[in-house]
Amino acid sequence: MLALASDYITEEGTPEPYLQPLAAAGFSHLHWCHEWGSDYLYSDDEIRMAKQLLDEYALDLIDLHASAGKEKDWISDDEDVRQAGVDLVKNRIGMATRLGGDVIVLHLRAEPQDGSAREMFWTQVRKSLDDLEAYSRDQGTRIALENLLHDEYATP
Repeated sequence: MLALASDYITEEGTPEPYLQPLAAAGFSHLHWCHEWGSDYLYSDDEIRMAKQLLDEYALDLIDLHASAGKEKDWISDDEDVRQAGVDLVKNRIGMATRLGGDVIVLHLRAEPQDGSAREMFWTQVRKSLDDLEAYSRDQGTRIALENLLHDEYATP
């Protein structure tokens, strides 16, 4: 098995121009990474088209990088923004399932240094993961948390 991320050239726009050369180079598996740094919500039609592309190029999805969100932030202390972020992550969980994957990757942003801000950060992380648990289980998709370079996440 050889795998490569779909964003090996760019993470925005259609990945189609990059999937064919990836398959032609002998890759058989893919980590979907398009739009991971945006608030982009994939429509049902776009997910169906992505599945058709993977099938056309005989690429199997290993996992999918879920959105870090900019305005839809699953870790936000603003409840409306946090809920929009949870909905964005659910969009990626559903997409991963429909594309044949069983793992999404979520970034944890840098942990705040201030004690009260750090406590709020972890409260929101737990709250959102609790909100995502039932849907994730129902879809058969696991959530992997990716730390950033030099972050140790010393939880309170």
